[in-house]
Amino acid sequence: MSCPIQYHIFLPSYILKYVVHEPRPMIDPDLFLSKATPSQILEVILSFYPYFRFTQNAREDHELLLKIFVEMIAPRLNNIVIPENRPTDYLQAELRHPTNEIQPTIRWVNSSADIDAKRIDYFNDQCLLNIKNGHFRLAALDLERFVNKYTYLNHAEIDQIVQAQDDADEGFHEAACNLRSAHESIDRIQLLLCEPNLLSTSVQELEEQLICAKTSLISYKNAFEVVAQDCAFVHALVNHHKKILDKHRTDQD
Repeated sequence: MSCPIQYHIFLPSYILKYVVHEPRPMIDPDLFLSKATPSQILEVILSFYPYFRFTQNAREDHELLLKIFVEMIAPRLNNIVIPENRPTDYLQAELRHPTNEIQPTIRWVNSSADIDAKRIDYFNDQCLLNIKNGHFRLAALDLERFVNKYTYLNHAEIDQIVQAQDDADEGFHEAACNLRSAHESIDRIQLLLCEPNLLSTSVQELEEQLICAKTSLISYKNAFEVVAQDCAFVHALVNHHKKILDKHRTDQD
């Protein structure tokens, strides 16, 4: 799987009220924050980070919403091309510079402790692609660099690997089923060949089927070996980073 590219973003149309025209048409974050309600700030945040889930406490924390907007949304507003038409409710705004569209798993936000803008962006930009693509050994190198910078993976970051682990488990189960079916196919043909009074043409057809089935078995064995190794590795990767997190917490106590 390659990295999907995002060319547009959906935004509430009321944000166009805060467009200034110098040096070019753009949304003024300070102007927006000076007049926007907390619910409007939250709506714009979710337009850029749809995987965020805010608790009621976070929704009512105006300082938290301002922090997220200033650190994570305001720098992205320059990338929005202001449309000439003015839609009624929502607008599909073009991005000047397309971005990757890899969506992390849900991240719950309750307080400012859950938000570190630079950390989130670094993880999403530098680690998430190989995790999502199932390139776990490359992901391990990415995560090693991340841990060198941030000491440990937090729960939200580990959850990204856990999701990949669940996907790998599904792939392992599917590969195992394919391998079992390949063995079953060979056994079925061999049993048919043991039947008495088979016509020579039937024997020839079955022997040809057997050759194909054995070829398929080799392919499924190779695929199973790769999937099994990947599945084992991602399980080890999750456990490794859970232990690092546990050690960090112990050292903090």
